[in-house]
Amino acid sequence: MDIDSDGDICSIAIVEQLSAEDERQHRREIQRIRRANQDENTADLLRKKDGAARSAASKDAREQSRNQGNLWWDRVALLNSAQSAEPIRLRWNRKCKWCGIQGLTGERLHDKCFICGPKRTHYQPPLPPYPEEWEVFINDRKTASISRKLNNIFTLTALGVHDGDFMKFSPGVAAVTLAGGRTYHRILPANEGQHAIRWFIHDPSAIFVKGTELDIPQTWVQATLAGLERVNPFIAKLQNLSTANDENIVLEVEHTDSITNEIAAIISLAPASLPTRRKVVIQRKGNDKPIFLDILSPLVEPMHYLLLLPHGTSGWSMDSKTTTGKKYSQARWYRTRFYMNAEQMSTFSRLTGEWLVDAWSMVEEARLTYIRNNQQSDPDEEEFMGTGDEEPVDDIRLPSTFIHSLTGLVCCERL
Repeated sequence: MDIDSDGDICSIAIVEQLSAEDERQHRREIQRIRRANQDENTADLLRKKDGAARSAASKDAREQSRNQGNLWWDRVALLNSAQSAEPIRLRWNRKCKWCGIQGLTGERLHDKCFICGPKRTHYQPPLPPYPEEWEVFINDRKTASISRKLNNIFTLTALGVHDGDFMKFSPGVAAVTLAGGRTYHRILPANEGQHAIRWFIHDPSAIFVKGTELDIPQTWVQATLAGLERVNPFIAKLQNLSTANDENIVLEVEHTDSITNEIAAIISLAPASLPTRRKVVIQRKGNDKPIFLDILSPLVEPMHYLLLLPHGTSGWSMDSKTTTGKKYSQARWYRTRFYMNAEQMSTFSRLTGEWLVDAWSMVEEARLTYIRNNQQSDPDEEEFMGTGDEEPVDDIRLPSTFIHSLTGLVCCERL
């Protein structure tokens, strides 16, 4: 009996001891959780205080910067002027092995040249040098500024602007631009008006009179004429017309070969064929009305820009081809010709500006002609160029790829 009582007492003592241990452990766990919560709250409080301090510091810095005028562009200027900032230095230290064009540091040339194309596919031979007779004025500082006047004395076509005009710049700016409209070229009748064709055939002395009116030195006019008489294929033939006895004699100018770009000027009693895009006929007695040249004619440039192309180098034609036999796009052809001859053409910089404007006008006119002849059949695909008629008949649909077209503007607004 006594043994059983002692066993119960021991069991009760063990249970009470375990209960006390569990209670202590439970209390320790509660204290640990409380300390963790306090640490987390303290950390959140510290983070909030740090964020507020940073925000206040940033605000103070902006306010101080604003008061001192130290804005972002001032800081950029300070950075650029710092000795630690290494500026990027680009040099003309590269040269294409095909076309000879110079390139800046890092530009792709040779097999990926932006001028002569990949592996010389768009290469054009450089223009022949200017005549030796032009050394009288070629290096004069005034040459660039009066180059358009000098060219207008000898040009064989009349350049006009439909629905626009060339803009005039203040002195010192060697450029011209077109204030709307499009350019066109005409050959005026040889028996009337004041232009080079009539002067060469009927009144050669008028060339020097016109030079005096335009304040061009007589030595420059004489040197220009001497150089053209020696190398240009048109001038000598026109002068031969002046000595002909037959009033019905004509001068045929024809682009004969699209591969070699040769131009033939032949005097005959009657043209062998009718004028075409490649052929122009000038009559000694004069035509009944002006002859409008096709914008795609390769004769436009050599007959108008005699200072830039004194040797009669032909312009772009629809048969112009690259070195691989593919067709040459008009825009690519003009770009290649300009960049490969920019240094030489810059001698007559104002006239070169006129040539660039004229080239751009011809490219856009050719593009519009293509659009006009290849209209969309679905009226819902493109917007009409005109907006006045409910059912347009003669209006032209411009695609969205054409700049300033209605659909192009709509697409830009949606982006």
